[in-house]
Amino acid sequence: MELFEESLGLVDHIYQIRKSFMPEDDEGSMTDHSPLEKALCDLVKDKQVAVKVLERMVHDSRFSREQSVNLFNNEIVIWREPDGAFSLRMFIWSPEADCYIHDHNAYGMIISWWGKVSVESYLRVNKDALEEDAVLQLKSKQILEVCQTSLVKPYTEDGIHRVCCGEGEIALSLSVYGRRILGREYILRYDLEKKKAYRVYHRSWRRKAWAQKMLEKISA
Repeated sequence: MELFEESLGLVDHIYQIRKSFMPEDDEGSMTDHSPLEKALCDLVKDKQVAVKVLERMVHDSRFSREQSVNLFNNEIVIWREPDGAFSLRMFIWSPEADCYIHDHNAYGMIISWWGKVSVESYLRVNKDALEEDAVLQLKSKQILEVCQTSLVKPYTEDGIHRVCCGEGEIALSLSVYGRRILGREYILRYDLEKKKAYRVYHRSWRRKAWAQKMLEKISA
């Protein structure tokens, strides 16, 4: 994906984030994440970045087509490091946005960009059960104001959360995610009422897997 960092006004911001976000982040190295918080806050205070991204989404058909393959229906990828160290993603939170409970495969951080963003954290009570059998308990809830952050963790033990618009009004957030550290090609989506977890694969991964199967059949 060609993301035009210069036209989006991201060059200086990416430089600062690159200095503060370690691609090998783990539980220990994320203990002091104030440099990353500052770098992200400086970005979200730059109103023109948000305006340029949103204008491109509205008026640039090529850009909007590229975003159509994203995992969430409200996700806009605005930067990927060439070596895969981290990515930056804007999320538009409306009442119709994807707002389901899920986990992550990498460390990262969420910051409110505009409006109020709700972040609910959940604890999986039955950790030793089968993956698809998931009993969750609400652990905490934050309402993020502009420039306030929430840490994203991998693993189902402490990384299950739900992000939504904070007060029913449309809002913006920015997320930075590091390299995938879990050895799986999916995230888990959780259903509180049914006490179930469902695998959610990125569509590009499914196409790759299907293409591999076809190659094996055609080449047999």
